Formats: sequence, C-alpha cells, structure tokens
Amino acid sequence: MPAPSARTPRISRKLRPKKAARGAARTAYRVLLTYDDDDGRWSARVKGLSGCEAQARTIPRVCARLRGTLPRYAIPRTAPLSLVLQDPVGNRVRSLRVLRERTERAAREMHDETRKLTAKLGAQGMTVRDIGELLGISYQRVQQIIKGE
Repeated sequence: MPAPSARTPRISRKLRPKKAARGAARTAYRVLLTYDDDDGRWSARVKGLSGCEAQARTIPRVCARLRGTLPRYAIPRTAPLSLVLQDPVGNRVRSLRVLRERTERAAREMHDETRKLTAKLGAQGMTVRDIGELLGISYQRVQQIIKGE
C-alpha cells in the first residue's frame, strides 16, 4: 500500500488566476501587507489562499518566506506578487506609485521629443547655443544629444 501523500489545499475556481495565454504576462497574486507596531514585524497573506501567510521584519524577507509557501498550493515560487498595503497609508502609497509611473512616462516622452527636435533644428542649420536657448537646455547638453550620448 503506497504511503499517504500530503494533500495540497484546494483553491476555489473564483480565486484561481486565469491561465495566461502563451507569451502573455502571468496573473499577479495579491499580497496583503500589514505592519505591527508592537513587535516591528510585517505580516503578509496571499488573498484567496487560506493559510498562505508569513511574517518577518522586512518586506523582502516576508515576500521570500511567502514564496516558500506557494508550492503547497501548486503555485510556482516565481509567480508574480502584487503588494498591497492594508493601512490608511496604503491608498497614499498606491497614489504615489501611480504618480511616479506617470511622471517617468512623461519624462521618457519629453526626452524622446527633445532628441527629435534637437536633430530637426540642427538639420536646419541652427547653432547649438540657439537650440539650447529655444529648448531650455544647455548648449553642452545639445552637443551630447547630437552626438548620441
């Protein structure tokens, strides 16, 4: 008679992430984080997976411990995790992340547009000092952009 194997807890169909299409990004599991002021520890649990919890003093450590529990639920350790802070501060953290992403995207767009316009104005025969004055950047920066740095 074979030895009894450890049972893997079942996940309800509603809570299972949908299978990703080939080459598509995998569904991130939501990790709910709470900080305990009394003992200075972070607690984390994966939403929808009962018993999938961990505690540690730092966020990276609690995530590592949480990843160690994922194979018990037939989820690979490399599954993407989406951290959600359960606190009144959590909404502000999310807002700040969104703002930072928008700002970084705008900075990339500005950088690309500056390169294009610098090349166009340089092709028209303008001096680097004039281009810098028009675009609000130093003539040294204009030279760097033209050289491709």
